[in-house]
Amino acid sequence: MFDEIATEKRPRWDSRTNHFLGSCQEHGNQTCLKFENENDLKMMVEDVEQENVHLASEATVGAVGLLSGDTCIYGTRLILISGTCKKEQAPEHAILIQNSVSAINIRAPDFCIGTVSLASDGEAKRGKSLVMIMFKHSLKCSGMEARFLVMCRLRLRAVEPPKPAVFEPSLAPAVIGLRRAQGPAQNSQSPGPGPEPELSA
Repeated sequence: MFDEIATEKRPRWDSRTNHFLGSCQEHGNQTCLKFENENDLKMMVEDVEQENVHLASEATVGAVGLLSGDTCIYGTRLILISGTCKKEQAPEHAILIQNSVSAINIRAPDFCIGTVSLASDGEAKRGKSLVMIMFKHSLKCSGMEARFLVMCRLRLRAVEPPKPAVFEPSLAPAVIGLRRAQGPAQNSQSPGPGPEPELSA
């Protein structure tokens, strides 16, 4: 499962990896992310100010869910957090998803599991990426999958467009007479409060 969450645009230093975090995955390789001396920090700040590298405004989050009836293991396990500046195109995003799936498939035999489905929301860029990853072969007309798809019926319901309003000339005198009988429109604003009474001693 893949989705995005909003993040704060703030670079930070990770003491465990000795790297600068908070940059976008699209352009992070164009600057120095490993902190070895003060010049590395200055270089990263200059690249951010010159917009060669962007601070991540969102993070792509990937998680693995196990399909099981046991509530102890039925849930999602986080496997991916990657900052993005939302300038990534579908081919680059497909590489990110494919790397995540490949990492899962490498460890799958150790846990006796397998990839069954890739799920996401209706975001257009990720939809194109999933098409690039999943749609690889054309189905043969004589194949088993084609026979199952033929049995699926596509139901379309025709919806009639609304009819446009038609002006009736015969009703015009009646409408004009009704407006004259009602008189001029009154001002809907209520008069303001009058002057306060004076109190005499």
